[in-house]
Amino acid sequence: MATHVEEIAETDDLLPPIVYLNAEESRAFFDDMVRKLLGIGAEEFERRWHAGEYDEIWDDPDHSDIGYLAMLGGVGR
Repeated sequence: MATHVEEIAETDDLLPPIVYLNAEESRAFFDDMVRKLLGIGAEEFERRWHAGEYDEIWDDPDHSDIGYLAMLGGVGR
C-alpha cells in the first residue's frame, strides 16, 4: 500500500510521522482493522451497524472495538 509520509516536527523524535491515505487506502485500512478486531469485513460491519445490531453494546467497555470502528468508519468515505 503506497502512502505519502510527512514529518510534522523534524526535531521531535517522539511523534510518529503523519500518513496521508487516499480514498482507496483509507477503505483498505478500515477493512483491515474490522477484520483484525471483529473477524468480518467492513461491508458486513457497516450493515450490522446500520441495522442496529450494535446499539446496545457499542459503548460498553467490553466491546470498545465496535465504538472505535464506528468512529474510524468515516475515514474511508
